[in-house]
Amino acid sequence: MLGRSKALMLAAMTHAVVIASPSAALAQSQGPTSPALPPLPPAARTQAPGDDVIYMNNGGIIRGTIIDAVPDAQARIQLVTGEIATIP
Repeated sequence: MLGRSKALMLAAMTHAVVIASPSAALAQSQGPTSPALPPLPPAARTQAPGDDVIYMNNGGIIRGTIIDAVPDAQARIQLVTGEIATIP
């Protein structure tokens, strides 16, 4: 019985580590790349702040305001909490 208890505990810990570890979101290029455009001034935005969404490969989503995005590299998004997350 002690062996089964240890196995269950190991499985629970492994599950917790997998859930808590960060996952990468990979951007896919859509053909030829054009030079990056400068960000729009706040008055020219058509969306309300916090309406941007990044869809992760693992099915998760991150909502906030995209600060900048570098194709095939990373994106930075300001979360509603004020934190800035860098997503590879």
